[in-house]
Amino acid sequence: MTFAKYCKDRGQNLAEFRQSQDSLKATAQLIKKLTSKLIAVDSGMYYETEKYINFNGSELKPFIIQELKKIGVEFRDNNTLFRI
Repeated sequence: MTFAKYCKDRGQNLAEFRQSQDSLKATAQLIKKLTSKLIAVDSGMYYETEKYINFNGSELKPFIIQELKKIGVEFRDNNTLFRI
């Protein structure tokens, strides 16, 4: 499912979709910034995703992970490990 379809299924109009999209991008940037302070950046090590990024069972998790990938966060093993 795409983020656009997710928003459409929730009954959002175009303006609400764009606002949600901007919020999603800002959330990904914030997660990257805060996580970078907790781990050794450019160390080559992979870290457990759930240990450092708490999604609280959010249904937005796959969309946040996609945004993180777009800004350079690398994931592997079915998105259970990541590195910056």
